[in-house]
Amino acid sequence: MRTNTPLAAALAFALALCAGAGCPRQPEAAPSEPPGREKERETVTTGPIVLRIDAADRLAYGAKASAAATVENRHSVPVAIAHFSLDAGPDAVARAEPPASFVTTTDAQGRLIARGRLLVENIGPMARAPAPPRWEWDVPEPGRPVASLPLLLPGTSLRVEGSFRATDALGGALSATVRWIPVEKPPLRTVAAALEPAQDGGGAAAAGPPGAGVPGPSGRWETAARATVAFAAATGPIADAARPLAWTKPADFVLLAPSLPPTVWPFALEGDLDSLPAQTASARREVAVDRPAFDVSAARARAGVASGPAAYLAPLGLWALGAGDRTALVTASRKIEVQGNALPLVEALGERGKVSVTLFSWAPDEDPDGLATRFRKKGFEVATRMDKGMTYRGVVEVTAENLLLFAEEVAAAGLSFADGTTLEKRAP
Repeated sequence: MRTNTPLAAALAFALALCAGAGCPRQPEAAPSEPPGREKERETVTTGPIVLRIDAADRLAYGAKASAAATVENRHSVPVAIAHFSLDAGPDAVARAEPPASFVTTTDAQGRLIARGRLLVENIGPMARAPAPPRWEWDVPEPGRPVASLPLLLPGTSLRVEGSFRATDALGGALSATVRWIPVEKPPLRTVAAALEPAQDGGGAAAAGPPGAGVPGPSGRWETAARATVAFAAATGPIADAARPLAWTKPADFVLLAPSLPPTVWPFALEGDLDSLPAQTASARREVAVDRPAFDVSAARARAGVASGPAAYLAPLGLWALGAGDRTALVTASRKIEVQGNALPLVEALGERGKVSVTLFSWAPDEDPDGLATRFRKKGFEVATRMDKGMTYRGVVEVTAENLLLFAEEVAAAGLSFADGTTLEKRAP
């Protein structure tokens, strides 16, 4: 008896994919977790997709912690990953590389071709930094849309990981989301992804503000590089489908971020990404956050700051409370007010433990108003150097341990925080 059903076609495609070394074996059962770690994992199964979040079960307020999310394909056919993310409340913890969308034309060999160019701004004599470079891709009409994205073969998985801070913004949980597309017919294979320097000196490029493509006062946008991506029908087994492709280029041609082109993958699907039949799975992992005894409400009451932005520095049990043009630094036993916005400094100390703060710049000598001497006498490390224009810059090293002393000296010296890590003379 002959059968000709979508299920049979899908199974036949899956068997073809797994021919030879093209499809890995189903993974063996994972070993049991060590004692005390069972609660660190949240697993959600949505049909053939398994989504898992790994994170600590409980954290101290303000602690920085690691987390990871894993998506596993238990489908009989590959799935394309259109989106995969791990979030802590409104903040992103980790993201999988996004798909790349192109509009292609067909060449004489029947391949689908996408072409793009790297535009850089030539500002001429204007006294400012150029705008960031950008990639611009042809949109031919009529064209055939193609989405280049990672494929997970049956039995394989993709993992993203990052870090987050345990604060009220977490909302008590981490969340992971994946959008996936079952690949039930042969995909396209990426047969070329090539970069080359512009051969025309950039003279034929677009000009004007980003996206305008017409002359404008912001400078001239010139072509610095060209890119070509070619797709063809996939034949043979599929392997390494979730590993990005390396762009080919001349050996002496170098591009640095943010000039790099979009990530392309070994395989692609024909069609507009938003119109492909994607399904969504999500998981949530609760994380208990132990609030400090001296919480933000107590800090606001002590400082007389009813609302506004706040940052917490766990080693000191210190709250930084923004209050207009000033910042209150408050612990259970002390309160210091400084002018300007010191929240970025407190946040950076929570991340790194030590921060370089600009004490002065564009100064006529190495110790303007005795500032370098003043902070050195209090035990701070101050480095000075000569900048262009025969002026001087001073940098002071601040740690969590000396933050309160630093704040006292900043206030006493009549200084203000310009941007959290830069001080300036306070206006009279």
